[in-house]
Amino acid sequence: MKLDSKKTYLIILMISLVYTFMSFSYYYFHTPYYKDYISDEIWYVDSSRNLLYKMGLQPRSLYPYTATIFLRPEADVDEFLRWIAQNMSSVYVVTTLSKIKAVYIVLKDRSEVSIIAQNPDVKYVREGYIYGDAGDIDTYYNLEHPPLGKYFIMFFIYLFGDNPFIWRLPSYILGFLKVFLLGVFVYKITREPFFGILGSLIQLLDPMNIYMDGLAMLEPYVSFFTILAAISLVIGYETLGGVFIGLAGASKMNGFFIILPALMISSSKRFWRTFINLILIPLIIFLLINIPIIGLFGYKEWWDRSIVGALSWHLSTKTKPGEGPPISAPWDWFLGVNPFYVTVNPDTPIRGNIMIYLGVILLSIILLKFVSKYKEIVDMTILSYGTWLGYVIIWIAGNHSEYSFYMAQISPLFDSLFVLLIYVFYKEYENIINFYINLPRSVISVIKRYLMSQRSS
Repeated sequence: MKLDSKKTYLIILMISLVYTFMSFSYYYFHTPYYKDYISDEIWYVDSSRNLLYKMGLQPRSLYPYTATIFLRPEADVDEFLRWIAQNMSSVYVVTTLSKIKAVYIVLKDRSEVSIIAQNPDVKYVREGYIYGDAGDIDTYYNLEHPPLGKYFIMFFIYLFGDNPFIWRLPSYILGFLKVFLLGVFVYKITREPFFGILGSLIQLLDPMNIYMDGLAMLEPYVSFFTILAAISLVIGYETLGGVFIGLAGASKMNGFFIILPALMISSSKRFWRTFINLILIPLIIFLLINIPIIGLFGYKEWWDRSIVGALSWHLSTKTKPGEGPPISAPWDWFLGVNPFYVTVNPDTPIRGNIMIYLGVILLSIILLKFVSKYKEIVDMTILSYGTWLGYVIIWIAGNHSEYSFYMAQISPLFDSLFVLLIYVFYKEYENIINFYINLPRSVISVIKRYLMSQRSS
């Protein structure tokens, strides 16, 4: 059956919906953690909630009403619990946190929040889902990472409420859009419905994508905007690509890794135009995204913590091997070595589809001679490997505590590149076969000519 554009887009859309359901359903149906923080979600969700409160806002209230009550350092937790039992008959204490003086409660009547807040032992009340049990979690803002991903989480819990499904909803949406756009992109490049459909379908075969797009972490955001930047650059919209680079960098600093390969493939004829598109515009976008943070904390604290501190954080080893989560170097990601576990029992190791990654490397070598006539695919190859090279550079610079889930930024690039290289193999099949059949003869001929020249001399 011959597929036209509308049918191709419809199939890609359906695959994208299946992908989104898989991202959601893995944690919902296969793990007991879907109603709790999963892995590093604790840092990003709690810091988002803290930023929301610092802006004078709070999550939308949902019934049953819940809140985390943070007590003053000098307060006696047991005494406060007795006060709750004696004075708040409609308040149920769910648990107390062990690493910070805090109590998580359920209220039948939300108006009682204001009564509790007046207790002299109470520092403040944070409505919504329970905070993670960590020291100083109530004042943690995650300023070592840019704020765009946290803005998404803040926006959703402000509009829809504070619970795990809402935290992860933006990740589901961006994952859906990412798979759809990649399928359309591959279709536009190859002009073949089969390869466009395969371009979206291959994302389902990479568990790195499925697992990470089901979490409220920063990777779904940096991955999405990195993909948009790559697509824009490959199809020739360099200014738009610069905007998306800025948004990727405003999600996580490693979003800027794509700048180097972007400079290599720049289509601008003049240096100043390239500089504006790929350096100045991303920096302006990054600064604009950070303006609310500068307003909240002041320029100096923002500079010290979000720029100088962030660069130091990214270039240093946080945990030594064996003292924290499994560490894997960027080259380990291609082999699934030492994966990061986002859940344990059941285990969820974050490793990609090594058959796809190794397939990309193998095809890149085999097709080196033939891919040059496909400019868009050459550009995608440079962007994929070049973005990954950013992680190699910071490893060499001293950050030896990289984790396998960092690959989430670039795994969709490599997945798409895999399909594009298969397309080149399909188009150049006869030339490839002839070249490699004749290669031994050509090598022998070169050797013979060299030996004859040596004898004659």
